Amino acid sequence: MLLLQGVPNHILPVPASSKPTSILQVNQLERQLEHERRLVESLETKQRTLQSQLEAASQRETELREEVTTLEKNLTILKHDLKEVRLWIPS
Repeated sequence: MLLLQGVPNHILPVPASSKPTSILQVNQLERQLEHERRLVESLETKQRTLQSQLEAASQRETELREEVTTLEKNLTILKHDLKEVRLWIPS
Protein backbone atom coordinates (compact mmCIF):
# COMPACT_ATOMS: atom_id res chain seq x y z
CA MET A 1 0.00 0.00 0.00
CA LEU A 2 1.20 3.49 -0.85
CA LEU A 3 2.01 5.56 2.25
CA LEU A 4 2.42 9.31 2.01
CA GLN A 5 4.49 10.90 4.74
CA GLY A 6 2.39 13.15 6.98
CA VAL A 7 -0.94 12.04 5.49
CA PRO A 8 -3.17 9.95 7.80
CA ASN A 9 -3.98 6.51 6.38
CA HIS A 10 -7.75 7.11 6.40
CA ILE A 11 -7.46 9.95 3.84
CA LEU A 12 -4.99 8.44 1.41
CA PRO A 13 -6.02 8.28 -2.24
CA VAL A 14 -7.88 5.12 -3.14
CA PRO A 15 -6.22 3.05 -5.88
CA ALA A 16 -8.28 2.91 -9.09
CA SER A 17 -8.80 -0.84 -8.76
CA SER A 18 -10.57 -0.47 -5.41
CA LYS A 19 -12.65 2.67 -6.05
CA PRO A 20 -16.27 2.33 -4.90
CA THR A 21 -18.59 1.38 -7.70
CA SER A 22 -21.97 1.41 -6.04
CA ILE A 23 -24.16 4.35 -5.10
CA LEU A 24 -24.34 3.00 -1.54
CA GLN A 25 -20.58 3.13 -1.17
CA VAL A 26 -20.47 6.66 -2.56
CA ASN A 27 -23.25 7.76 -0.20
CA GLN A 28 -21.47 6.16 2.73
CA LEU A 29 -18.26 7.98 1.84
CA GLU A 30 -20.15 11.28 1.48
CA ARG A 31 -21.70 10.80 4.94
CA GLN A 32 -18.31 9.95 6.36
CA LEU A 33 -16.83 13.06 4.73
CA GLU A 34 -19.61 15.24 6.15
CA HIS A 35 -19.06 13.69 9.58
CA GLU A 36 -15.32 14.42 9.31
CA ARG A 37 -16.07 18.03 8.30
CA ARG A 38 -18.36 18.53 11.30
CA LEU A 39 -15.74 16.99 13.55
CA VAL A 40 -13.08 19.36 12.18
CA GLU A 41 -15.39 22.34 12.69
CA SER A 42 -16.10 21.24 16.25
CA LEU A 43 -12.41 20.79 17.01
CA GLU A 44 -11.59 24.18 15.47
CA THR A 45 -14.25 25.81 17.68
CA LYS A 46 -12.83 24.10 20.76
CA GLN A 47 -9.33 25.19 19.76
CA ARG A 48 -10.44 28.83 19.41
CA THR A 49 -12.16 28.67 22.81
CA LEU A 50 -9.12 27.16 24.50
CA GLN A 51 -6.81 29.66 22.80
CA SER A 52 -8.98 32.50 24.09
CA GLN A 53 -8.96 31.04 27.61
CA LEU A 54 -5.19 30.61 27.45
CA GLU A 55 -4.71 34.23 26.37
CA ALA A 56 -6.96 35.44 29.21
CA ALA A 57 -5.08 33.32 31.75
CA SER A 58 -1.77 34.59 30.42
CA GLN A 59 -2.97 38.17 30.75
CA ARG A 60 -4.11 37.54 34.35
CA GLU A 61 -0.74 35.95 35.12
CA THR A 62 1.08 39.00 33.72
CA GLU A 63 -1.09 41.35 35.79
CA LEU A 64 -0.49 39.30 38.95
CA ARG A 65 3.26 39.23 38.36
CA GLU A 66 3.23 43.02 38.00
CA GLU A 67 1.25 43.33 41.23
CA VAL A 68 3.68 41.03 43.06
CA THR A 69 6.61 43.12 41.81
CA THR A 70 4.94 46.31 43.04
CA LEU A 71 4.17 44.76 46.43
CA GLU A 72 7.73 43.46 46.80
CA LYS A 73 9.09 46.95 46.06
CA ASN A 74 6.73 48.46 48.63
CA LEU A 75 7.74 45.85 51.20
CA THR A 76 11.41 46.58 50.60
CA ILE A 77 10.82 50.30 51.11
CA LEU A 78 8.82 49.66 54.30
CA LYS A 79 11.57 47.41 55.69
CA HIS A 80 14.11 50.11 54.96
CA ASP A 81 11.92 52.75 56.65
CA LEU A 82 11.49 50.49 59.67
CA LYS A 83 15.26 50.10 60.03
CA GLU A 84 15.68 53.87 59.88
CA VAL A 85 13.00 54.43 62.51
CA ARG A 86 14.64 51.86 64.82
CA LEU A 87 17.91 53.76 64.56
CA TRP A 88 16.21 56.89 65.90
CA ILE A 89 14.32 55.17 68.73
CA PRO A 90 16.45 54.55 71.80
CA SER A 91 16.41 50.97 73.02
